[in-house]
Formats: sequence, C-alpha cells, structure tokens
Amino acid sequence: MAEISTEQLAALAHARATNREIEATLGRPMTAAERAAVDRARMVARLRKAQTRGRPMTVAERVAKHTAAHSVVERRPCADPKRRARLERDPAKWLAWYLAAAYTRRFDAPHLSIIKGAMRAHETGGRFAVAAERGVGKSALLYGIILYLALTGRRRFPVYLPWSARAMKRGLQFWRAALAFNERLLADYPEYCAPFAHGKGVAQRMPAMRWSDTGEACGALLQICDGMIVLPDARGVIGGSSVNGNPRGLNLSQSDGSIIRPDLALVDDPQDRDVASSLAMVTETCAVIDSDIAGLGSAGSAFPILLSGNCIVEDDVMARYLCDPGWSGIRVSCVERWPDGWADNGPVWKLWRDWWELYRDDPAAGAAHYRKHRSAMRGGMELSAPNAYRAMATRTLPGMYCVAMRQYWQMGHAPFMAEKQQRPQSEVKADAIPLTVRMICSRAETGRQPHTWPAGVPIVNSLVSTDINDYGLSTVCLGFANDQTAAVPWYGLLDNGGAPIMLPHVPEAEKARQLFDALVRAGEILAALPERPQTWGIDAGYMGPVVRRYADTAGRRIGMRIILCRGMDAQRYRPGFRAIGQPREQCHMTEWPQIGRGLSWCADYWREVMQRAWLGEIGRPGACSLFEGDHREFAEQIYRERFLGKDVVGGKTVYVFARQPGRHDFGDAMAQGYALAAFEGVGTGGTVTHEKKRVGVYIARPSQRR
Repeated sequence: MAEISTEQLAALAHARATNREIEATLGRPMTAAERAAVDRARMVARLRKAQTRGRPMTVAERVAKHTAAHSVVERRPCADPKRRARLERDPAKWLAWYLAAAYTRRFDAPHLSIIKGAMRAHETGGRFAVAAERGVGKSALLYGIILYLALTGRRRFPVYLPWSARAMKRGLQFWRAALAFNERLLADYPEYCAPFAHGKGVAQRMPAMRWSDTGEACGALLQICDGMIVLPDARGVIGGSSVNGNPRGLNLSQSDGSIIRPDLALVDDPQDRDVASSLAMVTETCAVIDSDIAGLGSAGSAFPILLSGNCIVEDDVMARYLCDPGWSGIRVSCVERWPDGWADNGPVWKLWRDWWELYRDDPAAGAAHYRKHRSAMRGGMELSAPNAYRAMATRTLPGMYCVAMRQYWQMGHAPFMAEKQQRPQSEVKADAIPLTVRMICSRAETGRQPHTWPAGVPIVNSLVSTDINDYGLSTVCLGFANDQTAAVPWYGLLDNGGAPIMLPHVPEAEKARQLFDALVRAGEILAALPERPQTWGIDAGYMGPVVRRYADTAGRRIGMRIILCRGMDAQRYRPGFRAIGQPREQCHMTEWPQIGRGLSWCADYWREVMQRAWLGEIGRPGACSLFEGDHREFAEQIYRERFLGKDVVGGKTVYVFARQPGRHDFGDAMAQGYALAAFEGVGTGGTVTHEKKRVGVYIARPSQRR
C-alpha cells in the first residue's frame, strides 16, 4: 500500500481513528515516529477542545463545525465496471444510457453524424462541419458529447462554444445537473460525480469538500460565472465561451501551478440571421473561428474542432466550412429523398398541394385525402430524422411525412431549402446574376501559376487596371482574347508596406505628394511584371490632377501606355458626350477640365458584364479565370457589389446592386479593365485586330485647351 504522509496521519487522528484502524490503513504496525505524530495530533485536538470548553461557540465556529461535518465525501467504487467499459466503446450508446432523460428518442441521422464528426475530430485532430436542420436537438447532443469526452478521460478540457451567452449558460446548467443529480452517472463515475452529488450542485459548498479516506480537498468547483466546471482531483475541466463574446484565453490554473488549456472545441450554431446576411460579418465570424478558436490549444498541438449548425443563406458561415477543403463537411437534409413524382411540380407535388389546401381549412379532410393517396404521396420519400417527426404525428397528421410536409408548406420553399435542407436558394429577379464567392473562387485553374496565361486562350490584349483609395492602389492585371474570354494572371494591393499610401489628417498638398510617390512605386512594379501589360488604366475619379501629372512625367518612363479613366453610374453616363474619336461600347474618350484626356465609361454596365463573366466555366468563351490559389478576399470584394437586376425608368436604364459593407476595389478595378479592353476593341460587340502598339502615354496636353 502507498505510504501515508504525516499530515494524513494527523487527519486520521483528528477524525478519532484508533491505533488499530490507523495500522489497518497503513497495512503494517506504526513506527515510533508515526506513533509520536498520532499522539501529538490527538493532544492538539484535546487542547483545542479544552480551550473552547465552558464558553459558547461563536457563529463562525458553529458554521465551520457544520461545514466540516457535512463536507466529507465518501469514495465509492464503480457500480458496474464492465457496463462502463462496454458503453464507453460506443458514444451513442453511452449517451443514450447515462443521459436517458435528455435523449428520449432514438438517435437519427443528424445526431449520428454529429457524434461521428466529434469522434473523428477527437481521433484525428481534424476539423469537421455538420449542417442539420433546426429543432432536432443538436445543442443538447453537444452538451452530452462534452460530458462523454471528459468523464471517459478522452479529453481533459473539451470546450463548448455556442453563438450566444444564453446558450452557454444552458450548457453549464445541463452539466451541473448531470454531475450532481444523475444517478446512473453517480453509480458508474463516482470519482467524478460524488463531490457534486454530495454538495447537491451548490457552487458555494464545493471548495470545502474533502475525501473521507485522506482528508484532502476534492478539488471540484462550479465556476459558473467563469463558464467552467472543474472536475475532482485535477481530472480535467469542462466549459466554454460564446463565439461572439471573447473565446480567446480560455485556460485554468491548477493547484500545482500548471495551466491546462482547451484540447477540443465543439462550436454550436456559429451565426444568426444578421451575421449570415452580411458578407462582412460572415468574414469576421470565420476569422474568429480560424484564429481565436483554432488557437485555443497549446502551441504546436493539433486542435480538433467540430462545427455544428444549419445554413441560412448562400455563402454564410456554415456554407463556407462545408465547402472548405481543410474541413470535412456533412450536410444532413430533412428530406433525404423527395417522393417519386415530386420534381418539376409533378403529380405527387400536386397531391401534396391539394392535401395542404384541405388541411388548412379542415385537418380531418386533409387526413382523409392523405389516407386515400398514401401510397403515391409517400412513395420513395425518406426523412433523415424519422423518429423526431414520428413523435409529432397526430390523428389529423397521420404519419411523419405529413408532419414534414406541413413544415414545408408553412415555411415556404426557399426557407425550407435553407433551414431544413441545408441548401439555400436565392430568390432574385430573373435577370439577376446568381453569383457567389465560392463560384468566383472555383474559377481558379489548377496548375496555372501566377503571372501566366491560360493554355488554349489566344491573348491579344493585356492590360492592368488600378483603383485608387487612401489605403492603397487595388490593381488587377487582365488579358483578353477576341471573344472577350478573360484571364487574371496577377492582382494585388499596392500600398506603403502595409501602411496607407495617403495618411489621414494631413494637408491635401501632402496627400498629393504621397499619391504621386505611390504611383511611382506602382509603375516600377507593374513594368517588371513577367506578363508585360500593354496598357495601364488608372482611376482618375479621385485626385485626378495628381494622376495626370504622374502620367505626363514619371509615367512616361515605365514603357506602358497610360490611360486615365473615370467611371460613372448609368444615371450620369452619357454615351458620346464630348467624345474624341469614335465612341465604343458604353465608353468613349473625352477631355475633362484640369485632368485632360481620358476614358469615360459606364460603371454599372461594365460591372454587370464583368460579373457575368464569372458564371461561365473555365475555357468557355467570354468567361474569366484565375490562377491557382486562394482567392477568397478577391472574390468577396467582387461579391460586395452584386448585380440584382435592371429596368428602364423614364427612358433610362436603372441598375440595382446589392452593396455590402467592406472593400470592393478589386471589383471596381476589374470592371474598369473590361471597359478599357472595350475601348481598345475587345467588347461584347467587337473584336481586336492584333497589331503592334506604339509605347507611350495617351494624353492631351492641358495647355492646348483655351
């Protein structure tokens, strides 16, 4: 038997253990030193008792005596080690047995997929995303998985990270109740649950808990305000934080001075509708998951993550991770298979529509209609969670299929496809562009390196287009074939080494000098590009005179033709106004006061043309492609001004764009590049004659005007 320290011997003596009982605990006779320690402890106890004899105890003494008497926790053995070992091999069976009150129905496909994803993340250290419909109990299942991983010793600090603080509070209450009042867990996991059960889940009682056999503190704590529950004897901790709070810095300092950090994260519903509908907020939430949450573990260790939630709109947080190559994504649809004859508003769809119209007015008539056509209406139909829907069946909703279809008709097709099927569909006008960030990213050609043109596309015109902002020059290099097939071999933000090119709160003259210097640096970079652009279009809508001065002076030395460009929306653009030469497709050369000659172009028109180019597959005439790589930021900037439709109002074409917060300058540079190519002959209605161009600057000297 392990040796007992002098402090433990003293604790036994204070507990009035006899010498025989102490020697039985030791497994041998006491030595002379041990007998002296025991006698000394007994004498100290007698002296304390004698000092207090004859006077009443204070309130603090009575409280301390009562606390000491009720804070001794008896160690218990596991009631059934074989059952415990058998159930630990199957997480689903473990959850169903030990948490039977929480999971009253058999697990369906959504639950089994979440359990599988969590266990695969635990075993491989990888990252998994599971999207399933709302209302099937995903959050409650994650509560149980946290307990399973902690009580079976698989993880020392698994964390639960829901979107809101309210959900985090529900998880803490679930764990507190399970540890303190669950009889099955107490029977088979007494080393974890006994202190919580003895303290009846009261946080204030936990620090005083001591084991009966050693007198040592149990170490179990309910730190609800900190979002953590500390397990006894430094066996681990469970807890978490909200995603939109501050998940950074989760850790626990232990009694020996060491610090334990999270070793697995279960992220629950990482978005709400406001977040899902905002591209900027989606990007910010993904940054929290990719950095704050992914960095919770110890440095250098693999940090497994399971992301559980449901899709709300296209390209929201869940949709991104379901398609992310670094994550394993699983979509669990409510209706895994629609009934035969449902597609394209077929005969079975009409039967279900008739059923819904009857059911709304008279549920009994709807039930009779279903029973009459039951074989046809449910033939081939499959649900992912039949047990959940079967439990909701009634006399007027005879069967799980009726329950599911009632949700379909009540919610409407688009919300049902998003919330229940995990396949959001946009409801936009017929002439809108069904553009997504994922679609733009998919136009990256495998194997095509930066600064190279695609094979099989005869590039006859190459140009570079720059949009100017205070923080930098958003620049895109483009190449075009005669049929307007485009390719992007390079793009980038040319700034001042990560700092803005024009500092705020400085005089306009100083800003002009800073912009001029930035254009000089940019020209040197662009002139050295391997693809050697023929033309450089520079945005002159902001600080145009500075751009003109650069084109007239330093720009002459870079060996590219420079054209100043100003884009205008469709309401302000007038084709051919003050045109110099022949107007081209929604663009023409003109001359502006203080700026001189440049290209005026319809920004709305060419932004639509540019966005439609991303709809075509790689290699399709008129489509646009990227070089191999990660282009999410580039794609997001294009998507932030997504074309929704157009109409003719008062004889003028009105364009409608869905504009979202955030930068969209790469999209502006792309649209300007398309207009510049059209001016040089590559447009939806023209072709280019390939000929050698004179290198120079296409300008008119301001001094020639009167």
